[in-house]
Amino acid sequence: MSAVVGSLLAGSGSGSGVDLGAPIARRNPVAKLGASTVLALGLLLSVDVVTAGTALALEALALPWCGLSPRALLRRSAILLVGAVPAGVAAA
Repeated sequence: MSAVVGSLLAGSGSGSGVDLGAPIARRNPVAKLGASTVLALGLLLSVDVVTAGTALALEALALPWCGLSPRALLRRSAILLVGAVPAGVAAA
């Protein structure tokens, strides 16, 4: 598993999968974190699978607008995926 994570995390620079010409890519990082916190709090309060799934689908559709490619998102969130699977199995 660590070889997969290492290969996903390898590589940076101009081929990082980020389009700096996208509308939201160059905005203030604190504002982007604030907006994601508001969305996350709303999802936590709803505790509804359909609402969370809908939000996840809409966020996936917004990736090109934010300047992040699906490969770059996977590479950046690989460590979260590796940790979430055992946590989900342990909680079940």
